[in-house]
Amino acid sequence: MLLIASSDSWSAVDSGDGSDGACDLATLSPINTSVKSLYNCTNVTSSGAITVTGTNTLIIKSQGDITISNSINLSGGNGVNQTAGTAISGGYNGGINTANGNGPSAGTFGLAGGDASDGSGEEAAGGGGSGGSNGTLGSAGSAGTEDATTPDIPGTGASAPTNTAHSASTLTTSLRGGAGGGGGGNGDFAASGNDPGGAGGAGGGALILFAAGNIDINATITANGGNGAQGNYTADAPGGSGGGGAGGTIFIRSDLNVNITAAISASGGTGGTGNNSGTSIGGAGGNGGDGVIRIDDIDGTIVGVGLTTPTATTFSTGVSTTTSQTSFSSDISPGCALNSNESKESFLMLFLILVIFQFGFLKIKKFQEIEATR
Repeated sequence: MLLIASSDSWSAVDSGDGSDGACDLATLSPINTSVKSLYNCTNVTSSGAITVTGTNTLIIKSQGDITISNSINLSGGNGVNQTAGTAISGGYNGGINTANGNGPSAGTFGLAGGDASDGSGEEAAGGGGSGGSNGTLGSAGSAGTEDATTPDIPGTGASAPTNTAHSASTLTTSLRGGAGGGGGGNGDFAASGNDPGGAGGAGGGALILFAAGNIDINATITANGGNGAQGNYTADAPGGSGGGGAGGTIFIRSDLNVNITAAISASGGTGGTGNNSGTSIGGAGGNGGDGVIRIDDIDGTIVGVGLTTPTATTFSTGVSTTTSQTSFSSDISPGCALNSNESKESFLMLFLILVIFQFGFLKIKKFQEIEATR
């Protein structure tokens, strides 16, 4: 009876209930995570192109193997002129010239050039927006410059975020994608109007792959941050450029082996370069911080970590499962709980109580039989 304690129900990986059956990600595409973000599969394959849309984190659980043979792209969109980059799968949108990027530790917008109080209408470029953060901090935007012949006040670049959103150790308690980059500030040239700043890039999305079997990654998985847009330039005071979005978050966990033969990336996006009018230069956008990649392997081996950017944090055999089996909660999608030690302890306690009760019952029955023969 003690073999019950080592059954698959006590697996370190929450492999789901298999209610979606065998999952072919190509057949499921386009996967709209705003409609359905959690897939409980018996096994996972991909026979063709995989497309992901929607705003919630994509969560795939398998009671058997997961084999990814076609690319998955969860990267944030680039900022384009004054249109902010759009995120998918748990990432956050970028900001525009009057708004910060979205998400925790997002990039902020650069300030506009010029001094509205002096009415002089000289030429001063806008400051750049800062990059969004995730596993590492985004960088600050740079200040715009002024026309030396008609001095005014150039826009200040946005400050860098001060806090990261995730680390590998926090993914069991919260998991979201990367934050968006901030927009660039407007340039000030009163003679012909303001040149608007460029929009920020979106943060990369988030992906969870949990399997009781092997996980084989044979095609690229990309969750990069989007690039910031360059500030507009039609007069002599360009707008500042947008900041890059932060890289996303990828969490892979297997009871057996993890084999990676293709690149997995969650890099930060690049801030837009400063636009040079010849007399003043718009501030450059800051780069987005890198995301987080975590790979857990309970019983087997991890191959191909060198193909991950940034380099994945790995937890393998010998790491305490009590720290890697804490409760997983997410405000993105339900059904993400990992198997908890509390449920195991409750099961063991119930088992011991039943054994003790049965032993005591047999003792009482034996005593009664002895008494009856006297």
